[in-house]
Parts: sequence; structure tokens; C-alpha cells
Amino acid sequence: MNKWASKLTSSLLSSQQRFHNYYRLNLLIDCARKLNCKYLVLGECSNRVTVKYLLEIIEGRGNHSSIQTSFLDERYQDITIVRPLRDFLAKEIALYAHFMHLEFVTPNDPLTSIVLKNPNVNTLERLTQDFLATLQTGGFPSTTGTILRTSSKIVLENDSQITCSFCHFPVSNTDSSNDPDKLATKSMIHSSSLSNPDSFNKKTVTGIIDKDLCLSCSLMFKELSLCT
Repeated sequence: MNKWASKLTSSLLSSQQRFHNYYRLNLLIDCARKLNCKYLVLGECSNRVTVKYLLEIIEGRGNHSSIQTSFLDERYQDITIVRPLRDFLAKEIALYAHFMHLEFVTPNDPLTSIVLKNPNVNTLERLTQDFLATLQTGGFPSTTGTILRTSSKIVLENDSQITCSFCHFPVSNTDSSNDPDKLATKSMIHSSSLSNPDSFNKKTVTGIIDKDLCLSCSLMFKELSLCT
């Protein structure tokens, strides 16, 4: 743990958090399959859904990011993810729970504790959440709703039957010169090579992309492997 903490960076912590999020979702899907459930209901409010939507764009999954904001998420085929609270703000849910005298549980997030103990590092998710909260309370109260409505208008054109084995987003099978995901990934690799040339050289970049993973997940696993 001390060895990992000594290598802690904002980029690494962001990858760690995204890994935990997708890994937890995959565990829930596996449990649903074992229980013969056809639906998995998630309690994600509009604030949370909007943050995840922007994160997918930032991480290079922009052409399929609308999946994260949809009421019905059918990327797993045999199990449908349902988000019944996607149109409600976190504040609205908190007020409802207060007036109805409902008990709630606050999950313990170890990554949040790491951020609090290391003020020099942060995660993309936390920065995006703070950015939206600042806009929401700084004179633009309809920011979250506007992003959700805009994402709902995006039509997903999926011409690929291949999905990522980890995040289960569709993997584009177009030519690399025209694929926006691959172009974005090349840009991310180039930026990382400039900021950290010792970790990203010609030998390491060559094997970044795994055939069973999308480009974003490949980069995430690559970065996590550098600290082990």
C-alpha cells in the first residue's frame, strides 16, 4: 500500500476509481444473472448520471456516452439496467427522504479518504462533480437538466457487434484514421508521453490496445499496471 501511495497521481487515482465503478457494476450484473433477474435497478440521480456522461466523453467513449444517461440500459443484452431516479436531483431526493423520515446509508469510499489526505491529487470524477455543482449553484440551475435532455437526443448508431469485455460499451470497428475513439486515444497517448516520457515509450505504447477491450479501458489497465 505504501509503495502504491508513493506513486499516487491524479491520473492513476482516476483510473483506480473508474476501475472500481465498472468492476462493481459487473459484480451486480453477475449477481443478477445468478438470481435469474432480468432487470437491475440502480439508484442513480440526475447529478450522478450527468457526471458519468461527461466522464465517458472525457475518457474517449463519447460516441456511446448516451448509454450512461438512458432510462433503460441494454448493453448487457440479457439484463436491462433501469435508472428510475435519473430525472431527480440529489437535492430533491434528500428533501424527500427528510420529510418522509426515511433512513439512508452513506457508503464508505476509500478513494475519497485518499483524496482528503493528499490535497495535491484528485480524480476526474470529483473534479467533474465539483464543476457541475459550481455551475448549478452559481447562476445556472438548469445545467444538469440541460445536459440530460441534450444527451437524450443523441441517436446511437452502433454498427459493431463487438463489445468491450470490461465496460461492455460497443467497440468501433472502423478504420483507425476515421475512428474518433482511436484518434482521441492517440491524442491521450501523445499527451501522456509528453508529461511522463519514462512511462510511455515506443515499446510500451505498442501493446496498449487489447483486442477484447475498448481503447479507453486498455489505457486504464495500462496505467494501473504501471504501478504494480
